[in-house]
Amino acid sequence: MPSAGKAKPLWAQRIAALRSRLDESQARFAQRFAITAMAVSHWEKGDNRPAAEIFVELGRMAGDPDCWLFWQEVGLTKSDVARSMPDLEARLYTRSPLRIDMIPARGATQHGDALKLKKKPDAVGVPLLRDAAAAGSPRMIDQAEVEETLAIPRLWCPHPDHTTCIRVSGRSMYPVLDDGYVVAVDAFMSDPAQLIERMVAARDPDGAITVKWLRKVADEFMLLPQHTSPEYPPVLISRDPGWKIVGEVIWWIGRPK
Repeated sequence: MPSAGKAKPLWAQRIAALRSRLDESQARFAQRFAITAMAVSHWEKGDNRPAAEIFVELGRMAGDPDCWLFWQEVGLTKSDVARSMPDLEARLYTRSPLRIDMIPARGATQHGDALKLKKKPDAVGVPLLRDAAAAGSPRMIDQAEVEETLAIPRLWCPHPDHTTCIRVSGRSMYPVLDDGYVVAVDAFMSDPAQLIERMVAARDPDGAITVKWLRKVADEFMLLPQHTSPEYPPVLISRDPGWKIVGEVIWWIGRPK
């Protein structure tokens, strides 16, 4: 524990700076790690040092290049990360929000030859992955393959650094989603208990992605298509620890065929 009057350790200052950059309260920040706001307060004061896995997650949240400031706290180098988590560096570049400051915000004013924009842009850039998620049987997705960056209204993306767009393949969610629609997946919250009755993207034990409704019946978490059938049966994910909720589908766009 730091003594009175002693400067806080750099890791504590960096955690506080990261939370400030994310514009989150200590309580909201704590939800990311399933801990209390008091625990975050102790981190930022330098009273308690986070566990190694927390530093790894903090680095993932910070994005490149600040990620290495957190990962070096547990002795990780770039070669370590590339060897143990081969897709992590790719995700840092595809999942970080691209703030589109060149789009003039409403109410922008002209000052001589300069255009003064609002502090926050009207739009953010969200990556659209090249591979499709399934509205049917799960499909494999390469998160490093970004087809393009979509300019999306800022109000549509409460957590732009956690949001990724994926095309839908299949019609198990028809007529809500049709083949070829684009869904936005917000991975900020992935706890099934917090996403009941929501549309979610889920990863199967083999790593493929599917889009379904999340329901809870008794103690069972289930993934359900829009209409169940022998072709599209429900999936009891609570009985298979290999399934993981990736995040909530917060909106979708597309043209009916």
